[in-house]
Amino acid sequence: MGKNWLNKIFESLLQSRIRLHVLFWISVILGFIAVHPYEFQKFGWLLYLLVIVIKFMLLIGMVYINLYILIPKYAVFKKKISIYILLLILLNILIACLWYLFEFYLYLYLSKPGDEVRDLSDHVYFFSSQFISNFWYLGSTSALQFARRYFKNQLLMKETSIAKLETEVKYLVAQINPHFLFNAINTIYVQIDRQNIDARETITKFSEMLRYQLYECNVAKVSLDKEIAYIQNYVDIQKLRKSERHRVSFTHPANTDNIYLPPLLFIGFVENAFKFVSNDKNRDNYVLIDMDFRENRLYFKVENTVLSNTALNNFSETGGIGLSNIKRRLELQFKDKHELNIESGKECFIINLQLEIE
Repeated sequence: MGKNWLNKIFESLLQSRIRLHVLFWISVILGFIAVHPYEFQKFGWLLYLLVIVIKFMLLIGMVYINLYILIPKYAVFKKKISIYILLLILLNILIACLWYLFEFYLYLYLSKPGDEVRDLSDHVYFFSSQFISNFWYLGSTSALQFARRYFKNQLLMKETSIAKLETEVKYLVAQINPHFLFNAINTIYVQIDRQNIDARETITKFSEMLRYQLYECNVAKVSLDKEIAYIQNYVDIQKLRKSERHRVSFTHPANTDNIYLPPLLFIGFVENAFKFVSNDKNRDNYVLIDMDFRENRLYFKVENTVLSNTALNNFSETGGIGLSNIKRRLELQFKDKHELNIESGKECFIINLQLEIE
């Protein structure tokens, strides 16, 4: 009966991340008390409790500043590792100084006339021992954090690999023989009158899009200029389908040869914009696509007018499936290196995406 009760408590603690952290610090504090079993006789229970609270408030603050500020912002980037080490040392010095001051004034409070006065070597020893002790806490918790991030990344890589395999299987099952498609397109192209330049250009653009999807997207990354060309062809074809009431623009950077990213990452946003764009007679109907690259960050924005709240609801039900797939793909392939903001208003729908390109 007793063992079952303890097992239930332990399992409950492990089910929550916060509970797991609490369990960790309780274990550390109990270990500290076990190593210093007679300290309470020196200070008394109340003062000893105050010492433990102050000490571990400083230690816990130091550890979580390292785990949730320094490591994510500096340690995960190779170019910033020297900054991380410097900030970690400064943080350790700060905490050691605060604890030294607390201990120093506590010693003055407890000292009595005739007590031995501490010399310089005692102060140096106390400070250096605290400094080294802090690094033990920093090192052990950092190791746990890096191990957690490593296994999480391995899991994400497996999920990405599985998702890619599933996509390839679905693609292989659904695809029509590409040679038949291109032969059919060539036949249609030949049958179109030579004077009908627009129709011939449309067929050519469609053929280029199809060729890109079939033959050039079977790799992990493609150059951004190919993605831009693919989007441009899609936009040009959509312009022919839309009426004169629609204003369509696509702006993008000129030099993108050295930028590589996963293929077909933006087309879902563009498709939804054209699918749900308004078509009112007495207003400005538009689809505006803007892409920019600055300081290793790619900025992509799609804005389109919408018909009404009904159109927005329709987007949530239909386009939302594709949107959720894109969100999942961004989470798998860019993890903490992307920002996606979606603004759904009464008159327009805006998507802002930022990607950190390595």
